[in-house]
Amino acid sequence: MPRFDYTALTANGKEVHGALEAADLTAARDDLRRRALMPVKLDLEQTGGLLKGGVQLNSFNPLSLLPVSSRDKQFMFRQLALMVKAGHRLRAALEMLQTVTRKRALRGSLDRMINAIDRGESFADALRGEGKLYPKFVPALVAAGERSGTLDRILDEIAQSMERARVLRNSLVRALLLPSITLFVAFGVLAFVVLWLVPVLTQFLIRSGGELHWTMGILVTINEFFFDYGQLMAIIVAVTAFVLLAAYTTEKGKTAIDNGWLRLPLFGRTAIMF
Repeated sequence: MPRFDYTALTANGKEVHGALEAADLTAARDDLRRRALMPVKLDLEQTGGLLKGGVQLNSFNPLSLLPVSSRDKQFMFRQLALMVKAGHRLRAALEMLQTVTRKRALRGSLDRMINAIDRGESFADALRGEGKLYPKFVPALVAAGERSGTLDRILDEIAQSMERARVLRNSLVRALLLPSITLFVAFGVLAFVVLWLVPVLTQFLIRSGGELHWTMGILVTINEFFFDYGQLMAIIVAVTAFVLLAAYTTEKGKTAIDNGWLRLPLFGRTAIMF
């Protein structure tokens, strides 16, 4: 039977350390609670490395280092809703989710929320403590579900809301992908014509004694403008981008930039819909 090293708190708040044998992580925590101990940390020692929370730590998976996606959070809330609806305690449901979660960032978030619940905080407060990892509306809905006793339905609604947002975002990306590629190729062709083809044709016409058409004259003017002021324009663009990024790190700057973005005729309406 697996052996667990534990750190727990007694009824008077004293920290104690020890070891016990149990079938799994949940059984070990239940055993500690029967001894009137509040588990703080449980480490499972097995052949092949140290396991914590039922997840093997010595097997490195590069995908576990990726950021937490909306699909990961949607899966988490949907599974939580199913387990709470089936009668599992919230804390036990979080522990079970921790054992099957691959992303390290999400596994760490679940561990912190479990510790927060052990300290007596509500699930909504534990979610608020995770900062920007979860949308702001999630803790508010969870708090309402905890007060009304409908947490399972609230968690399911959160998962459905995240799924709808993900589908909308994917549809928007697919809709904008082809126009973006077309625009990029068009600018590339235009740059090729103005910066390379026009000077070659101009020199050829001058050597052959021909006259430039007025459309060619416009392209030559554009070409000369880019060659004369190209470096200055690049510096202005770089400085502007730096100033905007620096302003976006402040609350007032972020508000002003977002308001300007939302006032744009096409992009603003798209951002509001998104």
